[in-house]
Amino acid sequence: MARAGFRIARIRYYTPLIGAFVENIAMRMAERAIGLWAARSTTGGTAPPQDLDQRRTEEARLARTAAKRTLAAKGSLYRLLRMVTALMTLDVWIFGRIRTGPFFVLLERNRDATAAAPRGTA
Repeated sequence: MARAGFRIARIRYYTPLIGAFVENIAMRMAERAIGLWAARSTTGGTAPPQDLDQRRTEEARLARTAAKRTLAAKGSLYRLLRMVTALMTLDVWIFGRIRTGPFFVLLERNRDATAAAPRGTA
């Protein structure tokens, strides 16, 4: 890395405590609720007679379609998801110094590498 002209300026670890809850529990619950709502509104209140896996797959597809339509309007769902995203960034800010799991690295170009680089490449 030093030979390439960079140095490590900062390392931030990603310990996904909040993110794991949001991704694995909260989003699954929301997808299921939106899917049920979308399935009821498109089928007139009754679910099609399918097995459980097929019905959940269809509900997930309907949930994504309904969510995309709602997000395009940048309404309350859009603002809610922006808040959830901000909440998930707390993982990096709060737990970013705990040395576990994956990490982000901020690289800076060395000054001597910048001076030695040919014109137009620095």
